[in-house]
Amino acid sequence: MSNFIIGLDKSSIAEQIATLLNSNNQLKQHYTYSKVLASEETYLLELDGYNIRHTDNKRKLIGVVGLLQLEENVTLIKHLCVDNKYRNKGVATSLLKQALSVCETKYVQMRVRSDNIPSLNFAEKLGFLYIYHETMAKYHILVLGRIASDK
Repeated sequence: MSNFIIGLDKSSIAEQIATLLNSNNQLKQHYTYSKVLASEETYLLELDGYNIRHTDNKRKLIGVVGLLQLEENVTLIKHLCVDNKYRNKGVATSLLKQALSVCETKYVQMRVRSDNIPSLNFAEKLGFLYIYHETMAKYHILVLGRIASDK
């Protein structure tokens, strides 16, 4: 089951995560709230800071990052995603820094498509280095890594 580091209704959060991922990332698979709830990831969330409200009076999810421990010393950063309207405002940087600070392993990795130049530049800015690449049917995935934090 997923863990959420925020005190809101899990189903509502999972629905907002699925919607954000499906509409703002170039993911191969479609996410549903049930897939999000069933995943093993721990999610860190960023809610709007401008009191923008949904029709059900809940704060809007504007960014998310997932953490999945792969091995004893390695955590995978998954689905770092920010709503298009909130990009270039420090949301992704804040989320990633929070993720690195709560990471329980020494090393972190992230996977980025080789044609996703903005994400590659962002990862490099935060100290991620190239480890290796994977070839998929239509594109290449670069695996980047770094030490999680100076704990």
